[in-house]
Amino acid sequence: MTEAKASQSARAGTVETAVVVIAVLSACVLSFTNLGKPSLWHDELIHVYVGKEILESGKPLLISGKLFTNGTIFNYLLAGVIAIFGDGEAAVRSLSAVFGVANILLTYRLLRPLIGGPAAAISALLLAWSPWQLAWARQARFYMLHQTVYLVMLWCVWRFGEAQSRRALVWWGAAITGCYVLGLLAGPQTVFFLGPIGAYALCLCFHERKLRTRWTALIVICGTLGAGTLLGYYLALPKAEHDAIFREALKTDIRETDLVDRDQTDSLYYFRFYTLNLGSGFFVLACAGFAMLAWKRDRRALLVLLAFVVPLLVLNFGIAYKRYRFLFFAYPFYVAACGFALVHISAFVHRARASTLRMLAAALLLVFSARLAVSQYRLAADCVEIARGGNSTLATHHPQWR
Repeated sequence: MTEAKASQSARAGTVETAVVVIAVLSACVLSFTNLGKPSLWHDELIHVYVGKEILESGKPLLISGKLFTNGTIFNYLLAGVIAIFGDGEAAVRSLSAVFGVANILLTYRLLRPLIGGPAAAISALLLAWSPWQLAWARQARFYMLHQTVYLVMLWCVWRFGEAQSRRALVWWGAAITGCYVLGLLAGPQTVFFLGPIGAYALCLCFHERKLRTRWTALIVICGTLGAGTLLGYYLALPKAEHDAIFREALKTDIRETDLVDRDQTDSLYYFRFYTLNLGSGFFVLACAGFAMLAWKRDRRALLVLLAFVVPLLVLNFGIAYKRYRFLFFAYPFYVAACGFALVHISAFVHRARASTLRMLAAALLLVFSARLAVSQYRLAADCVEIARGGNSTLATHHPQWR
């Protein structure tokens, strides 16, 4: 490497580090500022009550005396927070805020070997200034912890693929299993983690055209965990949670009059959310990013692609009971597609002088980028409003009990 290239690489590394630091600091300020506002709403209060009940009886019980199985790990961690800092709004929400900040750094660390440093850094910054990400970081609910587990689990999958010895394979396979078990204790939607991981292993198994391979073992792990989870859910869950999974989620004849959220009848429910709430421009950008990742035909890009696309397709077309939050765990990979596309658009524009046609395309891309900048400004303004403690919560379709 020449001295000029070494200097250029050092500058790029410095800029990348600076972007990540800005992302993490932004997440800290946005997540913890005015964390006690607005007051707790119904779903948050459930977790707070369960956390206090754990301190008194050692069991996660509802007011009715029934066992509460959603977010078990979160509830026990929340009990510890309450024991130390009390049950004020800021205290009980601080747990999600900590995981929210951690997820910015985890996203960068996971994506860097998969899509490159610049794209990973931009993705971390976009994630830090996403109002959806920030909203969950300021809620006393388990969804931010759930996202943390997904990021760590996919990091283990990546290390499983990189392992150079049988011992390392066994270790990372056990780590994947352990993350999954922790995920089940963090949230019931963890079963959807297996979809992208199994699809990833299946694609690579076909690519290698061998039966005796690490990917076959990963397919077996996913199949075993999935079958065991569904059997356990069927036999052990309380009736309310059991019916939610095996009746409501799989119903094919849901009528609009049966729903509190009328949008569930929309055949493109999750797609609509991303276009209407996070910007149609960023949706187009993400689609372009996913197309670029698919075009790479590389297992690193494939993992990022499947990490979001498979849960999206399964939840949108396979599960009748729909909630936007069910897909939140995979959201960093939607943002990763945006970051990946932005880096490649920037590189294309930089080399556009090669021909007139490329210059014309670059001009169109610059116009599109300007529109994205406007969208990002609006999203950032939403983040500032949330951080000011604006009277807005995620309970968009439910009464807000204070």
